[in-house]
Amino acid sequence: LSPVIALTATALLAAGFGGPTPMYAAGHGYTFRVLAKLGDPAPGGREHKDDFEPQDINASGTVIFVSDLSGGGGEGLFRSRAGVNSQIVRTGLLAPGTSARFGPFGILQPGGLNDAGDFAFGFTLDVPFDQFGTNAGVWRYSESSGTVTKVLVPGDPAPGGTTFLGASFH
Repeated sequence: LSPVIALTATALLAAGFGGPTPMYAAGHGYTFRVLAKLGDPAPGGREHKDDFEPQDINASGTVIFVSDLSGGGGEGLFRSRAGVNSQIVRTGLLAPGTSARFGPFGILQPGGLNDAGDFAFGFTLDVPFDQFGTNAGVWRYSESSGTVTKVLVPGDPAPGGTTFLGASFH
């Protein structure tokens, strides 16, 4: 399944998802809509390019997804809610809780989305590294405040008096 088809399938599911009831389990009541297409303007600038990476969908039909960005723009993490796409983070923006910027290697997928609209995600940082993952951290998006906050980055204290080395996929 190509990433574009996978995102379209996710988008189609997202559009009418109203909750886990027997009616929905039987496949009734869904509607379908496209969230974004390659070449469309991306929130925050540039265009969606090359691929889409579906992340998650919740019971209200909110979808989080990633796309590559045109013009060497790296990757962006986006949310589609109630028919409106918005940018959460992207390569080059200041990573909250750090002095670094989100890096060119992008998201460490998949992000996890709850029914309240909050989600966690890993993203690389634009910092020197010896081993992949030592240049990445974890952040949390809060739907109620609309903010992204740091959960952990390389060098943060870990239980037992050690430090976190970084983050990796999943």
